Amino acid sequence: MDLKRFGQKLKGKRKQSGYSCQELADLCHVNDGYIRQLEAGHKCPSMQLIFSICDILKTSPNYLFEYEAESVDKEILNRINKLLPNQKNELLYMLDAYVKYHQADE
Repeated sequence: MDLKRFGQKLKGKRKQSGYSCQELADLCHVNDGYIRQLEAGHKCPSMQLIFSICDILKTSPNYLFEYEAESVDKEILNRINKLLPNQKNELLYMLDAYVKYHQADE
């Protein structure tokens, strides 16, 4: 993953959406310095933060990471983007349990 490119895309989308670093940080419940570090390509956000940013900026992880998903991946992401924040957290817990269960089979 190219964090520099991610940061550029994030900064561009933030500005296009009319938010300052401080405003986006407040909406995401993080420090504005952390948003600046993301935009500079120095940090990689958590999945939860990625989803929050995408919800606020009305974009997708695919856009920010320049990821071309296959049709199944696109459908999964489309459905995830329709969830409320607490539902996304629940989904993460379920996915973790699912992965652990199937790793035990290996």
